[in-house]
Amino acid sequence: MVLLKHLLPDADTALAQLGIYGANYKIAVLMTLFIQMFRYAAEPFFFARAREKNAKTLYAEVMKYFMITGLLIFTGINLFIELVKHFVGPDFWQGLGVVPIVLLGYLFYGIFVNLSVWYKINDLTKFGALLTLIGAIVTVSVNVIFVPVYGYYASAWGHLLCYLVMVIFSYFLGKKYYPVDYPLIQMLIYSLLAATLFIIDKMIQPQNLTIELVVNSLLFCVFCSIIWIREDIKELFFMKKDETG
Repeated sequence: MVLLKHLLPDADTALAQLGIYGANYKIAVLMTLFIQMFRYAAEPFFFARAREKNAKTLYAEVMKYFMITGLLIFTGINLFIELVKHFVGPDFWQGLGVVPIVLLGYLFYGIFVNLSVWYKINDLTKFGALLTLIGAIVTVSVNVIFVPVYGYYASAWGHLLCYLVMVIFSYFLGKKYYPVDYPLIQMLIYSLLAATLFIIDKMIQPQNLTIELVVNSLLFCVFCSIIWIREDIKELFFMKKDETG
């Protein structure tokens, strides 16, 4: 956002555009808070479990449940955006289209945090610096090239592409230095399901707010139910309860 006001072509409206983008950027705060809490908890966990025989299996499970939680947040905010948008003023609603892009960008950032285990536990932090540099280059390049044409939407896409590129590089480098068998098929299925619900929501768009909220609540319940069934969460919950009781 620092570059945005200097790159927008119309200097008279640059601050207004920056305000719209900043306000809608803040709607993603729930995803941001989740990732920050996850990061503070995950890094000590990664180091503590690094010497265990099943460490890689644990890392894969952590990634899967991170993805599930992140997709639930992404889907929930987007399905109920008509309620969430009231956290910012009506003057900023014209920029709500950037919210899914920013949320997805933060989700990729969380994936990158998960993937970073390979260079952290192997004391290869130079790669972390390199990946951060690559992400910065992508962000600056997208902003400089596209913001003058597409405005703050280009800045949102730069945010997303930055972390996407970092995830791609980190994944393939990780396969070389510390391969973890992440459940990619399951993660892809849940991602496609979330994307499908998002598209359905955009296609339906009923005029009545009550009907929209009812329909979107059903869609969200479908998503939660599929995860509940596929992951045997109920069985897992009661198993842990029996062990502690």
